[in-house]
Amino acid sequence: MNEDALVVLVHGFCRGAKHMAYWKTQLLPDYPHVFAADLPETHRNFEDCLRALERQLEEQQAERYPRLLMVGHSMGGLLVREYLARHRPVNARRCVCVGTPHAGSSLADIAAVFPGAQWAFPPLTALRVRARQSLTHRKFPDWKSAALSARSTAIGRDAAF
Repeated sequence: MNEDALVVLVHGFCRGAKHMAYWKTQLLPDYPHVFAADLPETHRNFEDCLRALERQLEEQQAERYPRLLMVGHSMGGLLVREYLARHRPVNARRCVCVGTPHAGSSLADIAAVFPGAQWAFPPLTALRVRARQSLTHRKFPDWKSAALSARSTAIGRDAAF
C-alpha cells in the first residue's frame, strides 16, 4: 500500500495547494502520504518559490520516506526539476511533469512585453523561453520521469508511478 512513499504535488503559476486537491483525493487511496505544496507563485520570483518548496519539504521530513515521488503541474514541474537538480535527494524515485513548459512559454514571452507584467508577476521571468535555456538540467540519469503534455513537445516519458 505504498506506506513508504511521500507524494509531493506542486502547483503551477497563479495557483495554490487547493488547486491540487482533486489530484490529492485521487492519489490518497493508493498513497496515504500525499502533500500539496503551497507556494507564493503570484507575487514572488522563481527562487523564492523554490526556497518555499525546500522549506515545506523539510517541514514534511521528506527525507524520512524511502521513496519520494514528485509531481509538478506547469511551473510546478519546473520547480520540481530544479529542486531535484540542486538537491539530488537519494530517495527520489519519480518525477512527473504535467503540462510543464520545459523549453519555456511563448505566452510568458508575450506577457513580458506588457509594462509592469514582470513586476506584478515575477515568476514570468523564469517561464520565458530565454530563461529556460539556463535553468535546470534536461536529463536526470538513473531517474524515471514522465512528462504529460497536450502537444508533442514533452521531453520524454519513461514511466509514471
